[in-house]
Amino acid sequence: MSTAQAVLVVGAVLASMTAPVGSAAQSTITGVVVDAGSSRPVADATVSIRQLADTAITLDDGTFRIQVRRTGAVILETRHLAYAPRADTITVVEGEDAIVRIALVEGAIALPPITVETRSRRLESAGFFARRGRGMGMYFTRAQLKEQKLAHLSDVLSRVPGLRRSIQSDGNSRVESRGGQLINRRCEIQYIVDGVRSELGAAALDGIPIDSVEGVEIYRGASEVPTQFDHGTAMCGAVVVWTRGG
Repeated sequence: MSTAQAVLVVGAVLASMTAPVGSAAQSTITGVVVDAGSSRPVADATVSIRQLADTAITLDDGTFRIQVRRTGAVILETRHLAYAPRADTITVVEGEDAIVRIALVEGAIALPPITVETRSRRLESAGFFARRGRGMGMYFTRAQLKEQKLAHLSDVLSRVPGLRRSIQSDGNSRVESRGGQLINRRCEIQYIVDGVRSELGAAALDGIPIDSVEGVEIYRGASEVPTQFDHGTAMCGAVVVWTRGG
């Protein structure tokens, strides 16, 4: 049995694995915790007996001592941040010391992943992220628009549930709210570019180069449109575009 795989038990104290369970006020477990690869002592390792309050922290030389309050088979658990945890079964004999040597194998520390989001200063100052955090509407950043490989900016609207995009005879795009049909057969969506309302409709979007767009906000009905974008004609929603240069 190698020290990297199991606890090396020294002495006759572990001769019987069927010792009766009872009082063991004078019984102890003493030993040393080492690195399995180098045999160097491991300090600050926690050695404890499962389901009992018996715990010890290893000293600089890797040694520890635990006073045990029961006899019989117990599970000795050893943990350290830089090593893989391990558990070993040993037998405690009343009135005697169990002497052990525990070898730990280095293991990766499982940490939660870090999520990194790069935020545009332009969109931050425009309140884009604050509004997105409220959960109303749909939002597309410059990076997300680039991933979709759109030919025209209005193409993003055709992918939004609740909106319908069509091409008119003059070649310009027209976008309508499907829900708006209950109010008006030609329910228009309000368009705002860099905070200024546009009267050109979806055609205004196709006139904006996609590479110059920093972000787009889409609100599909009056209930979603923030008050600062409601110019009195937002019954069927609003599309807000933020360009890089403003």
